Amino acid sequence: MKKFKYIKFFLLAALTLLLSLSSTIIHAQTAPLTVFTTQVPSTSQNDSPYELGMKFRSAKDGQINSIRFWKPANETGAHTGTIWSEGGTLLSSVTFANETASGWQQQALNTPLNIQANTNYVVSVNANTSYPATNGGMTNSIVNGDLSSVAGNNGVFNTAVGAFPTNSYQNTNYFRDISFVAATSSTTSNPPTTSTIPASAIAPWPVFQRVDALKFSSRVGLTTVWGDYNERSDDPTSVRYIDQSQELSNTANNNYAVYNSVDLGSGVDTLMFRIALASGSNPVEVRLTSPSGTLVGSCTINSTGSVTTYRTVSCPLNSSLARGVQNLVIRFPGTNSAMRFNWFAFWAQNTKQTIDQIQKAASTTMVNKAAPVVAISGRPVRTQAMLPGSSEILAKSYGLWSPGKSWECPKWMHDTYWVKAEDGRVYPTWHPPTDFNPETNAYCTYGHEHGDDPRSSEVFSINGMPAFGYVNEQQSLYDPANPRHEDHFGHKVFVANNWNLYNFNNSSQTTSCDVVVKLHMGSHSPDALTNTAHEMFVSGQCSGLQPFNLKQLALFGAPGYFKEPESLYCDTTLPSGITPLPSNQPTGGVHRAIPTKDCYSRGTVDEQASTVIKRTFEYWLTGMAGGDFYFRVTNPARFYDASSTTKIGRTVDLCSISTHPLAQTLMCQEVLAAGAVNKVTWDEPRSLFRGTVNVESHFSALNFSNSPSSVVYTDAYGRNTRTSPNPSQGITLKQTVPVQGFNYKVDGQASLFPSVDYSAEGRNGVRAPN
Repeated sequence: MKKFKYIKFFLLAALTLLLSLSSTIIHAQTAPLTVFTTQVPSTSQNDSPYELGMKFRSAKDGQINSIRFWKPANETGAHTGTIWSEGGTLLSSVTFANETASGWQQQALNTPLNIQANTNYVVSVNANTSYPATNGGMTNSIVNGDLSSVAGNNGVFNTAVGAFPTNSYQNTNYFRDISFVAATSSTTSNPPTTSTIPASAIAPWPVFQRVDALKFSSRVGLTTVWGDYNERSDDPTSVRYIDQSQELSNTANNNYAVYNSVDLGSGVDTLMFRIALASGSNPVEVRLTSPSGTLVGSCTINSTGSVTTYRTVSCPLNSSLARGVQNLVIRFPGTNSAMRFNWFAFWAQNTKQTIDQIQKAASTTMVNKAAPVVAISGRPVRTQAMLPGSSEILAKSYGLWSPGKSWECPKWMHDTYWVKAEDGRVYPTWHPPTDFNPETNAYCTYGHEHGDDPRSSEVFSINGMPAFGYVNEQQSLYDPANPRHEDHFGHKVFVANNWNLYNFNNSSQTTSCDVVVKLHMGSHSPDALTNTAHEMFVSGQCSGLQPFNLKQLALFGAPGYFKEPESLYCDTTLPSGITPLPSNQPTGGVHRAIPTKDCYSRGTVDEQASTVIKRTFEYWLTGMAGGDFYFRVTNPARFYDASSTTKIGRTVDLCSISTHPLAQTLMCQEVLAAGAVNKVTWDEPRSLFRGTVNVESHFSALNFSNSPSSVVYTDAYGRNTRTSPNPSQGITLKQTVPVQGFNYKVDGQASLFPSVDYSAEGRNGVRAPN
């Protein structure tokens, strides 16, 4: 085989190359076909690892059920089969199990893959030490019924295992194959390949996995110790209470721990260790199966300074070996026994996930309980029949999102989440962060999230699914010279069920309230630096009282200005340097407090270090429904940089500046360790700064005056209330209010929304911008 040792081949990730939905329903026949029948390899080669494949096509639509490959007697190691589009998009993969010593190996896909007629695909399986090779075996097309290989420039390979194979040497046949069942077809408008969303499937985006050191299957020589009381790093975003940890020690003399069935997906290049080491250094080995098994990585861990000082450090792995479901062995061959080992973690693509467990992570210990996750599994798979009809009038906010990564859901799926508002127009609405893609028979992610599922509210019937951009549209229709449009990412929903409030005039009188808030709160763009008007809905009902449903552009200070975070030496109101849009926004509400580049550097070095986390937060505070509504984002993707042309800097980039106070934080330690091989950029899931964590958000009261009618009308800013609409003055927004007014309050811990990380701690593919 011709070798290309100094060329890297990259997976083409253009989503436009994904399979489009077929216009037929596939009905599997009973006789499977393979390209190869009686052909056998003429020879085998002993060489370094490769990804070896074959281009093939079918004369009919159908399903690939299995992947096959010929195994020489001296071939060893694990094997993963992959189906690719002709352009290099990964469509399906599976790890082989129960292989025989040699000959044809066949492994069923976790979910059959639908393919289209007369379309080229590639099947590949890695080779570790030996592979079959028949030079010239793919020069001409090999035909078996509806299946055939593609003539010329076939027999493809890549020197990087797991990468899309694009090279060909003398049209060599490497005996990679598939098992295929052709389809009979009946016409339908938009059939799904799966009728309902499966509970578990492959997630092709990078998924974060953290394994507690004490979750071993077995150990030899290692002892259990209590960690330092302040070492509670299992959740660096702090949405759940973390107890004092127990850890492993006596990390020397070839002592080891085994962790069974760790899913490394299509390959892991870095393992992160959370450790403390008072002095010296300590080597670590990562092996497969046994303490003498295949070495997939090794590194030396240096002193952290003390036994109570912990660091998250990286250990590079051979991703061509560290792949699939493996029994990992963490082995300590050195002599320094005093190290404490708390956990290890990694990012892996193409791992099996359970969809209802990757919607969000929430605190379970707060006074108010998090809104429940509404099950997605078992619901109908999205189809293009769910798109709005051609006669529908589309709002300006509809259809704006497009995928930015190869593993994100196609645009048409995103556009199936819509609602028709009171004006008869079609608007985008809430959707889950993850979904099931019938084009690939795998999960996909939208890369952003919209907070809590409105259907989890106990008063869902009052407001239903929110129409994102509805108030913006009404404001623009009335004042087209001063339109207000907000990006799709920033719409967030907060659900509060069964909150206890007390009567402001009689504190012994209480009631239980259910409230839903929808706020536009982008934590990534320049918009919030200068625009004070942001779309907000508040709806709900308290026990024994009348319901309410309000929509308006809530105000967060003065247009063109914002405030620094509420931290030591950081309390200045600044001009954004960006012209507000619309230019006629009123001043109102309280403020948006947003991190700034200058704020990080104020005070002494100790003061910078002790307050750096607070200086990273965003605070949004306004008034609506007679109370104060306060929202805090603890991991925003941006900070204000006056020297930048966009006025925006990316928080994750500060981690790489070793002298910056943020670089020493647990979040940056984890980001740097994750990016030891490939640097973490701001717009990928591996960046913890993705705007998904809400901590200490709350509201203080619900206060309504008596109203002559339960339905009133206001302008886009909730002003000029009338009992009937007046379009000439922009008074068109219908508001539902209680006729009998009330004033109920809530204080302290009872006023808090539960702490939530809507990225599910890095498991659902959410990234900035979000």
